[in-house]
Amino acid sequence: MEARTLAEALNLIMEERRWTQAQLAGELGEGITQAWVSRASRGLKDATIGTAARMLSRVGWEIRIVPRAEGKTGRMKRRQFLGGVAGATGIAAIDAAVGPSLVAAAKTSPYDDPEYVASLANHVRQMRQNQGGADSIKAVVHHARHVISAVDNGNSELREPAAELVRVSALTLYDADYVDAAEDLAGKALKLAREAGDLESQANIYASLSQIAAYGGNADRGIRYARKGLSFGSDLTDYSRANLHIRLGRSLANIRGQDVTEIREVLEAGRNSSLSPVEALSISGNIGLALADLGDHEEAIEELDYAVHDINSMRAWGAEFLAREIPVMLDSGKLQLAAMRIIELAYAVPYINSARVDKYVREVLAKSASYSHVSEMREARELLRTVISEPRTM
Repeated sequence: MEARTLAEALNLIMEERRWTQAQLAGELGEGITQAWVSRASRGLKDATIGTAARMLSRVGWEIRIVPRAEGKTGRMKRRQFLGGVAGATGIAAIDAAVGPSLVAAAKTSPYDDPEYVASLANHVRQMRQNQGGADSIKAVVHHARHVISAVDNGNSELREPAAELVRVSALTLYDADYVDAAEDLAGKALKLAREAGDLESQANIYASLSQIAAYGGNADRGIRYARKGLSFGSDLTDYSRANLHIRLGRSLANIRGQDVTEIREVLEAGRNSSLSPVEALSISGNIGLALADLGDHEEAIEELDYAVHDINSMRAWGAEFLAREIPVMLDSGKLQLAAMRIIELAYAVPYINSARVDKYVREVLAKSASYSHVSEMREARELLRTVISEPRTM
């Protein structure tokens, strides 16, 4: 069997195997819902080529990249979805073909190609998670402006991948401590997602808006954003719902006088056994930060320890959680343990380009200063001081 679009492939698989949409969703992998399959099988939802390849390989299909062909019937689709067992060689061939195929299309600009924009969004996301991205602000803003312009010029196919690129660009600005600019750019991402009719994308943007607003001291707005995202209900993936619950809990914990029991229930709603390991670690770390805001230091340290020592694949995230954990340890009187964490932080900082992480590192130095009479703390502080950089400017 052969299909030329993702929708055709999904419908052929269900027809051949007599599966329901729910059964196919279960086979395609974690985070894929019946609602997503329903939309994708009707051509209302698409996936990047890498995501489609991974999903379809789980049900014995593979993607092949073929050249465009001009003719009376118009341009032929570049992707062909073929039935059969897709081994490692097939997937490797797809990965190798993605780069050239993105360039081969006859476009006026790379920003007019949805697949290119989706791959660029993924690159910006990974760069921020691993390095912080603060040194690439100008480039990221440049990309965001160009893709918004491409959508404004009438390329409606770009809306969904453009929304994600603009969202992760906004988070890069947030990471550089440009909070107002980040929230403004995230608002532009939300407009694109609404125009695309993509609830999942809108929910992710609301989570990012909540994150940015709460960091900027606007917890009330953070609460509103998170609740708006949660209003989409069962149409969302497990991680999107979990992340929105965590964002709601983090914002609530920043406001005095809130019902602690309610906040804990919201945070616990963020735990989900179907999350990937990295997603679960991110959730755990954020629960730890919320618990620290609530004054529960022991449980906060337990959650943050779990995130810090297992999220090595995301250096910037791990360094942030580590820098946020140390003040909690100091408040708990765990001075020797805090000194050990400061040494770990000193070795992590040179890899990170994040104004927010730099800010947290300076807070560690300021808060630990009163414990300099402890030899272990004094030595740890001296080590950290040697690697801290000057405040960054745009």
